[in-house]
Amino acid sequence: MKWFIFTFFLMTLVPGLTATDNGFEPPTYGLPIPETAWQVRQDPERDLFDAAFLVHYTSFENQHNRHYRLIRILSEQGKAAAEFLHDSETLSAVKGRVLYPDGTELGFDSTADFVEILTYRSRRKKVKATILIPPGLTTDCLVEMEWFEAADLGLKKDTFFKRFDIRDDYYCLSKTFDMGVKDVPEGKTLAWVTQKPKEPITLALQNSRTKTPTFTFNNIPPRKSHPFGNPNQAPNAHSFIVYRTLPFTASTFLRGKPVPDWNGDYVVSFPTDIQLIARMITYHFDNPDTNKAMRVFSKEVKHMLTKEAGVDLKKEPIRAAKLTLTALHERISVSNRLNAEQLIMFRNKKEKKPSNLKPCFRNGWADPFQINLIFVWLLRELNIQFQFVYANPVTSPPYKASEKTPFSFDWRMPLIMVKEPQQRAMFCAWRPEFEPGMLPSELQGTAALAVNPYRRFFHVDTDTPHFGATANQLETHVDAELNENGSCRLRLTQTGTGVNKSRMVRALHHLREEEQGPFLRRHWKRRLGNNVELLDAQATPIKDLKDAVTLTVDAQIDHDEAQNWFEIDPFPGLFVNLPQPKMWPADRTQPIVLDYAFVQTETMTLRVPSGWTLKGKHHRHRENRVGTVTFEANQEGNVIRVQRTLTLTDNRLEAEAEPDLRFFLAWAREANLQTIAVAKGDAQ
Repeated sequence: MKWFIFTFFLMTLVPGLTATDNGFEPPTYGLPIPETAWQVRQDPERDLFDAAFLVHYTSFENQHNRHYRLIRILSEQGKAAAEFLHDSETLSAVKGRVLYPDGTELGFDSTADFVEILTYRSRRKKVKATILIPPGLTTDCLVEMEWFEAADLGLKKDTFFKRFDIRDDYYCLSKTFDMGVKDVPEGKTLAWVTQKPKEPITLALQNSRTKTPTFTFNNIPPRKSHPFGNPNQAPNAHSFIVYRTLPFTASTFLRGKPVPDWNGDYVVSFPTDIQLIARMITYHFDNPDTNKAMRVFSKEVKHMLTKEAGVDLKKEPIRAAKLTLTALHERISVSNRLNAEQLIMFRNKKEKKPSNLKPCFRNGWADPFQINLIFVWLLRELNIQFQFVYANPVTSPPYKASEKTPFSFDWRMPLIMVKEPQQRAMFCAWRPEFEPGMLPSELQGTAALAVNPYRRFFHVDTDTPHFGATANQLETHVDAELNENGSCRLRLTQTGTGVNKSRMVRALHHLREEEQGPFLRRHWKRRLGNNVELLDAQATPIKDLKDAVTLTVDAQIDHDEAQNWFEIDPFPGLFVNLPQPKMWPADRTQPIVLDYAFVQTETMTLRVPSGWTLKGKHHRHRENRVGTVTFEANQEGNVIRVQRTLTLTDNRLEAEAEPDLRFFLAWAREANLQTIAVAKGDAQ
């Protein structure tokens, strides 16, 4: 009842946003703002803090989209709600005004109010966006804004779909999506998929005066950001997906005439047929532009498998696929994973993205899509059956089968799954730093869609494999010797597997061999700090992403020789790479997502002079469902051995595990700071 009263009260302040006998009326810019707008105040019961969107309106039109916002600013932090970020190329017009309690206002529509910044940059691409910071913002004001953006049938050019989050960073009274696209070319339209919201959010479905549907979500609490979380995975996460439908002529014979419909818990218009989408999007994989070099390579791979490796292609398809991908990576590099020499040649090429596969074998590299295409073609040539698997990274909105739309996927970049009667393997061909069959951590353990190209693109919900902690090990050994004069010479040796190995290799792979040593010395000088003298840092030469890497660091620590005891950091420059959040908001509902599970083991062998002993007892073992942390030290004769082990058992945890995670992070921080003391004789 409280929510209903609150909604009725606030709807009286929305200028023009009403439902009449003639249909839904969109908001109109520049009308007088009702006095009730000023009565909106901070309300902890409804998570209304700092600012509130009183009206959040988006209309999708044929050639442009209209956006309207009415925002109540309540604090210094709330001013950020009025900051406006937009693509410089599509923004066509903007105007706004800041209103004050005394009745005065300040308008803005000049380019002087815009700040252009570089929001994204790679070695091949720069993207600029425009930030509008309204002038004259105070801690007690209203902001009204309207702007237009260029669109093609309601979406940005070359964009097939867009997902809108219902929740924002601030409380929102009303968020409306007006499907105003009309008079479009025959056989196309703009469609939508949205979830029926959970309380306290309500949804009103109406028709506008032009008979186009509008969706208005009311009483929307702000989304919450939690450490190691993804708001899109929260149980109360809501989305509104807008997408272009396929031409009727292409789909009618497969699914009949599309009919807008309420379907279960979701509003569906022109329901998407996944089989049709898969067939149309993956046709590239059916008919690649092959050439003589590819056909010769295919024969070489088949000879290697059957004659040299002795693989039975029918009984061992997974092994065959792994060896095939390894051979492909040895022959063709991925363009965003090139070594130093390849980078020089790549930058000198005028055509960075060739239109066909012919240059790939000539140049020695292919882009991520092309390497995946070649891998699929090789599997077909070897008569190894496979399936396409589509999955989103854990940091992106998850795939939800009940949404009945596949548009959250990148359809150009599927994983490739090969199955045997008792096992399966998935391959990420465009990430050559991982062993074939190993997936990047962000694609592990996620909901996915498997599409079978051999059964008319029959699809089934599945998930990706989740590799445990033992797949990502980082082992470090410190060999040290303490002299009577207080100097301690040490050598650190480090190796890794899985994600740890890939990070070690990628840090060096793009550098020439003579550049790798200086890079490592600069890196380790920063890590060791001012109290440790770096003598040298080297790694085994890295030329290929699959090369094993061993890191060696030589250093020296000088203590005051007048002392009879020394405090020693057994693992200088080593730490657990886990953030230590300072804020932990209450009422967490979203799952915990850490980068990857791992086992990090560090050992030290310290030789001390005769008569020197280890002081104190060092045996700590902490364990919960998140992981374990141990620290042990003991002495045998003149040798002190120290071991620190941290195991993150699982990087995907339910929300209820947050208290255990906080304990684990505290234990890890304690282990990072742990030192040992050695003393001469009975010195204390």
